[in-house]
Amino acid sequence: MNKVDVLCDMDREMMLEFSGLCVRRLNAHLPLKLFLSLFQHFLDANVLKEIEKNRLIIEHAAAGFERGRNSAGMDVNELFEITKKVDKEFLNK
Repeated sequence: MNKVDVLCDMDREMMLEFSGLCVRRLNAHLPLKLFLSLFQHFLDANVLKEIEKNRLIIEHAAAGFERGRNSAGMDVNELFEITKKVDKEFLNK
């Protein structure tokens, strides 16, 4: 397993744990618990979408680093367009 995969796996674990913590805390309030149960699938899918976007960003940064570019030389607009595609696919679902 390479460093990029390790970093992406760590990010995934962190995002899932944070999401779970937030949902558990919100579920402690009865009115929100009823509301959240209706949207749990959407919330889970949204977290997975954000994990996918994070992976794209990490991979993009690693590729730039491998080419000898530092973060100042990264094309942020290109990266933003890539993440917008993930958002659009999510909204289409």
